Amino acid sequence: MASPMTADVRKATTSSMVLSVLMITTGLMAIGVPMIAGVAITALIAWLLIFSGLLHLVFAWRGGRAGAVVWEILLGIVYGAIGFYLLANPVAGLASLTLALGVVYWMMRERDDRVPGIPKAPAN
Repeated sequence: MASPMTADVRKATTSSMVLSVLMITTGLMAIGVPMIAGVAITALIAWLLIFSGLLHLVFAWRGGRAGAVVWEILLGIVYGAIGFYLLANPVAGLASLTLALGVVYWMMRERDDRVPGIPKAPAN
């Protein structure tokens, strides 16, 4: 006779194992076919940008001042436009996201080299 706690533990561990196997499988697929994985991530980021743009437009009225409302509307339009561009051109979007990520990492490294107190990244 199983107690309710045993059933909950069995359910939690089963779902955790299924999720782990799914993550390992998708990770191996991403290693095997990186271009498809990159385009899939680009599509995910595109949908997140579109959703974020819609939220900026919906909640723009909470900005208070007119300048804040206009800024939120402009951000919503720009996020939506970038999201639709990424969906329309996924391979070019993948290249753009890769370049943007490289620029961000470069800027972080430059900042770390100039700000005292931040440990230096190891040189390769």
